[in-house]
Amino acid sequence: MASGTPPAFFTVDVEDWTADFPDLSAPTRLAEPLSRLLDLLARHGTRATLFLLVGPARQHAELVRQAVRQGHRIGLHGLDHRLVYESTPEHFLRDVRDGRRQLEDLTGVQVTSYRAPCWSFTRQTKWAPDALVEAGFEVDSSIFPTKNHVYGIPDAPIDPYWLRRGLAEFPPSVLKVAGRNIPFGGGFYLRASPLWLTRLLARRATSAGRAVMVYVHPWEVDEDQPRDLPYTSRLGRAIHYLNLRGTYDKVDLLLRDLGPFEPLPQTAAEAARFIG
Repeated sequence: MASGTPPAFFTVDVEDWTADFPDLSAPTRLAEPLSRLLDLLARHGTRATLFLLVGPARQHAELVRQAVRQGHRIGLHGLDHRLVYESTPEHFLRDVRDGRRQLEDLTGVQVTSYRAPCWSFTRQTKWAPDALVEAGFEVDSSIFPTKNHVYGIPDAPIDPYWLRRGLAEFPPSVLKVAGRNIPFGGGFYLRASPLWLTRLLARRATSAGRAVMVYVHPWEVDEDQPRDLPYTSRLGRAIHYLNLRGTYDKVDLLLRDLGPFEPLPQTAAEAARFIG
């Protein structure tokens, strides 16, 4: 990583509570928790990168435009929440091209950063970065340098790096402990860990000169959401619903204690200052 104070990045994966079940007929709950997050970020003077699913973004267009007016950056999270490794190279290229165009039309800003649904760039999707470059993207945040039942490349670099010529990769935060990459910066890992442990791991990362990335989904601060999503496994249900009640306060404290946070860079030129 380039010399200087290690940055702290804040990102939001903007999707509804039913993103894993696109065929489920259920009312949207996105507006209230996304508004709460935007208000929280404003209170802390923090700008973030919002990775948007196109459907929810169009459904809540004025709220998305409000985020742009507040200085947040916009990235693509996909036309839908389909996992990249369940797609084909041709279909994925069409999706990211179309998704980028729709978000730029909706927001009036350039969209050159991308995050795959569920971090679904894996060893099966070696073709995906080339498609991003062809579609005009310059910054990606889709490769999780760990391994679980859905995603991950455990031996991927843990610091920002060049994934392809002109395409920078910004991985979510992990810290190597006993030879294993331990995630700590967001999602289930943030909800599952006590606050003191998240702070400790983040401070160890910055002490080692590494960037920290915190990420959250709006539904993770929606503690009153229904508990009837049709997960077919106990693991899936546990991951989704664990500790929703405490997420908002935890994010509030992290914004206070680990900041100042900033959005991800939008261009390869901006990204270069974070890559050694």
